[in-house]
Amino acid sequence: MIPSPFIIIKYATLLTFLIFSHVASAKIYKWIDEDGNTHYGQQPISGVGQKDISQKIQQSSETVKFNRVESTSKTPRKSNIDSQHLLINIKTIKYDIDSQTRKKIKRQIRAIHRSFMDWFDWNPPKSQKIRIKIFGKYKDFENYQIQHNGRFSTHRSHYNGKTREILMHGTEFKDATLGVLFHEASHAIIHMGVNHSPKWINEGLAEVFELSEVHRGVLKISNNKEWVERIKHKLREGSLLKFKEYINITTNSWHNSSRREERAYYYIAWSMMKFLLSNENRRIALKNIIHDTRRTAWWKNGELEKIFNTKYPGGINKLNRDWRKWIIKQR
Repeated sequence: MIPSPFIIIKYATLLTFLIFSHVASAKIYKWIDEDGNTHYGQQPISGVGQKDISQKIQQSSETVKFNRVESTSKTPRKSNIDSQHLLINIKTIKYDIDSQTRKKIKRQIRAIHRSFMDWFDWNPPKSQKIRIKIFGKYKDFENYQIQHNGRFSTHRSHYNGKTREILMHGTEFKDATLGVLFHEASHAIIHMGVNHSPKWINEGLAEVFELSEVHRGVLKISNNKEWVERIKHKLREGSLLKFKEYINITTNSWHNSSRREERAYYYIAWSMMKFLLSNENRRIALKNIIHDTRRTAWWKNGELEKIFNTKYPGGINKLNRDWRKWIIKQR
């Protein structure tokens, strides 16, 4: 029996609702009745052959709502910064952006900040502004860096930790879309709570948020398909190192690597953080890892590996196996 269009729409709508609800701990079942109609539900039905498709849906969905990730700490979370009232100052120098773009920038940065609060219990000691300067003239962009940093830092947009500003060249702003700005905003938000964070976490999260978008109060995190294929290729050819080997590569070694190798570090860091954000238990582990780096000397030899090994359920070797399995399933 061929199901009616009404039935098809009905269950397609239900499936969409279940997928985008994205409750990590919920079970979603699929079964086919005697008339050949496909059904979906969150409660198992006795006497009916059903398939648990929760994991499959979770892997295919790239949508994350601002649901509260429960803390493993018994201390209640107190935040003195509301993302909706986060001060975001956008200053343009010989460059114009329209009011709609300004609103989009502020909405997205608040969503990223809210994600840090919800996922990681991010609670900076005091309210701080997100300062953004966009330069229309490249020479002004260059001179500003020299005046405020003592040297020319980069040809690209970047976050200046000394002045706590996001600096952008207007031409890049147009060509590279807003993702570059959101990448730098992630750095600024991390810096609100910690002066020095591990490169693998800092850059990995920034790359994750660079590929994010807000729609109707939902933060959507997309995959970079080119990066997925590159990581899969490294996995197939056996050149992908173990998770612990990457995090033991120091910040200095990262910066002193070749441009090709450094770029690989960026997309590997992205995959690490995207993996750790892929379900609730992993997000909680990442939250605990981040908080440990705030109160320990993680930069000392082997310390960051110890933190990951302690905070990830099953240890760092299991983390490595889980990460590889996750990579294979990406598309």
